[in-house]
Amino acid sequence: MVAIYICEDNLVFQQEICKTVENYLMIQAYDMQVALATAKPQEVIAAIQVEKARNIYFLDVDLKDETMNGFDLGKEIRKIDPRGFIIFITDHSELLAETFKYRLEAMDYIVKGDIANIQRRVRECLDSVQERLQQEQKETRRYLPVKMNNEVFYVAIDEIYFIETSPHKHKVVLYAVDQQLDFFGNLQDLEEELGADFMRVHRSYLVNTKKIKQLDFKTNTIYFDDELSCFFTRGKKKALKELMGK
Repeated sequence: MVAIYICEDNLVFQQEICKTVENYLMIQAYDMQVALATAKPQEVIAAIQVEKARNIYFLDVDLKDETMNGFDLGKEIRKIDPRGFIIFITDHSELLAETFKYRLEAMDYIVKGDIANIQRRVRECLDSVQERLQQEQKETRRYLPVKMNNEVFYVAIDEIYFIETSPHKHKVVLYAVDQQLDFFGNLQDLEEELGADFMRVHRSYLVNTKKIKQLDFKTNTIYFDDELSCFFTRGKKKALKELMGK
C-alpha cells in the first residue's frame, strides 16, 4: 500500500485535502491511504525514516515553521525517498521557479484558490501515480541506482554503454544514452551487480556487450553509439570475437 503524507499548516485546508484524497481513494479503490496529515514537517520526516518506502506527498510551500518551508521539506524527503511523488501546494504561483532552484522533481504544483479546481488537480495526481505504478509493475526494465551529492539517480541498465575508472580516487564514470555520471564506486562491484551482459574488457573498462556497435581488433577499440569508444586488452579478443560471432 502506498502511503500519503499531507503537510499543511492551515488546518481547514489540510482537512479539505485529506477529505478529498480519502473520498477519491474510496471511490477508485486504489491501494493507497493517508498515513499522516500534519502541520509539522518534522513529523513527516520522522515517519518516513521509519517506513522508508515510496510515498506520495502533498506539501504546503508556505509552512509557518521556523526551521523549514515546503521546499526544504521536499529536499529532506528526497534524501530518504528519492523516487517519491511530491505535489506542492501554495498561494503563490510565482514560487514555481523555486522547485528548479532547490533541484526538486515535483509531480505537480497546485495553486490555492478555487476549491473545485484544487480537488480536481488532487484527483488527477492520484490517477497519475496509480497509472505510473501500474506501468512500472508491467515493466521488466532494470535500473542501476547511482548516488551523487545526496541524490539518487536511476539509470536504465540497458541504456548503459560502458563504465570506466575515474581520474578521481574511488570514483567511476558511467556513459549511457544522453547521460554521463561521475560517482563513487568500483568496477568489480558493478560487474557483479550488473550481470552477465557486462564484461570487464580492461582493468579500466566495464562494457555492456549488448551496446557494442563495432570492434576494431587492430587498435583494440570498442565503438558505441554517440561517438563513444573504449579499449580492450589482447586477452579479451577471443571472448569478444565469439560474442560478436566473428
